[in-house]
Amino acid sequence: MNRGNNNSKFWVMNSYLVFFVSLCLCAFVPFLLTAGCVQNKSYIKPYNYQANREAVLVYEKALVYEKEGNFELAIAEFRHYLDYYGTIYHANESQLKIAEAYKTLSQWDEAISNYKIYIKKYKESEKIPEVMFQLGECLETTNQWQKAVSVYKNLIKNYFSTVWSQKAQDKITEILKKFPKAQWARKEKIAVRTLVRTMSRK
Repeated sequence: MNRGNNNSKFWVMNSYLVFFVSLCLCAFVPFLLTAGCVQNKSYIKPYNYQANREAVLVYEKALVYEKEGNFELAIAEFRHYLDYYGTIYHANESQLKIAEAYKTLSQWDEAISNYKIYIKKYKESEKIPEVMFQLGECLETTNQWQKAVSVYKNLIKNYFSTVWSQKAQDKITEILKKFPKAQWARKEKIAVRTLVRTMSRK
C-alpha cells in the first residue's frame, strides 16, 4: 500500500517538474532569440517588402552615399546589406556596386576580387558580360596583361553576340600591340582570330 502511494507521489512530482521545465523554456527561449544568443541576424522573408523595410533602408542609405561620392561609406553599407540581407533582392546589385566603388577609388585588387565574386556568384545575371569587361580593364590597369586577355577571350566565347564581345576584341588588339615581339602575344593573336572565326560561324 505504501509502495502505491509512493509511486503516485513520484509521478505527481515528475509531472510538476516537467511542467515547470516547459514553462521556463517557453519564457527563456524567446529571450535568447531576442538577445541574439541563438541567432545574430534579422529574420528575413524573401520578396516581402513590408517585412524587410530595414533591408530596404540599408540599401537606400548605401545608394545615397554612392551618389554623394562617399564611396567608403557606400561600400560599408552595401557590405552590411550583403551580410544581413544577402538572400533577398538587391544582393547582386550590392555586390556589383562594391566592385564598382573600389574601381572608382582605384583600389584595383579589391575591385578585381569583388568582380570575380560577382561573376562566380551571379552566373545567370545579364550583367555578366559587362562585369567581365570591367574585370579585364582592372587587370589591364594592374599590368596583368595575359590575365586580361584571358578574361576578354572568355567574354568573346560565352557572350559573342553582345556589344561587350566586340569591345573585348578591340581591347585584346590594343594589348597585343604592346608586345609585338612576345611569343605569348603572337600565340594569343592566332588564338583570338580562330576564336572569332569559329564563333562567327555559329
